Amino acid sequence: MAGLTIVIVLLFAIFLVGTILRILGMLERKRAGDDIDRARLVFFFTGCLMLVCLIPLRIFELLSGPALVGDLAVVTSNFMGYALTYTWGKGAGRGKGRQEERQTVRAYHIYYKGRPYGLCTKDSIDLLLAHKLIKRRANVELIDDFKRQARLAGVNITVLQSKDGQQTLIKVEGPPSSQPASPDEPEQEEGPAA
Repeated sequence: MAGLTIVIVLLFAIFLVGTILRILGMLERKRAGDDIDRARLVFFFTGCLMLVCLIPLRIFELLSGPALVGDLAVVTSNFMGYALTYTWGKGAGRGKGRQEERQTVRAYHIYYKGRPYGLCTKDSIDLLLAHKLIKRRANVELIDDFKRQARLAGVNITVLQSKDGQQTLIKVEGPPSSQPASPDEPEQEEGPAA
């Protein structure tokens, strides 16, 4: 084997070791749920580049058996790394990276003085019931002086509205401490937009 062929084979061996290390690093990031789009691009680009390297090696008559095997080993490992960036088998096609289980939240319409007031979660309904801030009727309706009663019970009711005022969400949080809030604190929320 000529000296130049040995240098080319060693170069491809270094590329192969680097690719294997990149594959291991990518698998670790993939397991951690990090973004691996960059690794996918690098594997594809390097694999294609190594295929293109065969052309100048052939033109300059440096493409011997060991050089061809070294180059194809690097190409194969890069395309294997590229394939490993995708999720195969169960759950494939659900997006990139690790997908968390889909969480659903049940929302209820809350009424105030007979008019729709906003949406509230089941946990918030339970908290409002525990502090007797809603009436039991055909629909869920807040009591008339719910703001004052909520302050006395230490319950924080926050009303969030969309920019256009079409949607309202009611966030209810339990008492921050065992002592109820003082009745002279200023109110944090406003009523529904008219």
